[in-house]
Amino acid sequence: MRDDIDKERKFMLKAWAKREAQVSAMVESTVGMVGDLHGIMGQAMPEISAIEEPPLLEGKAA
Repeated sequence: MRDDIDKERKFMLKAWAKREAQVSAMVESTVGMVGDLHGIMGQAMPEISAIEEPPLLEGKAA
């Protein structure tokens, strides 16, 4: 039973690491795209609050 738990833990940690990498890549590309649009449009581009102010993680202060 211990071996099964260890195998499951290893699998889940690997899956979570993959998902975290995917989320990081998505966030980086989104922020880059917004930066490019700011460069093209300048002040004409409306502010996007979700990009400008990253949300606080639960239980952590800025």
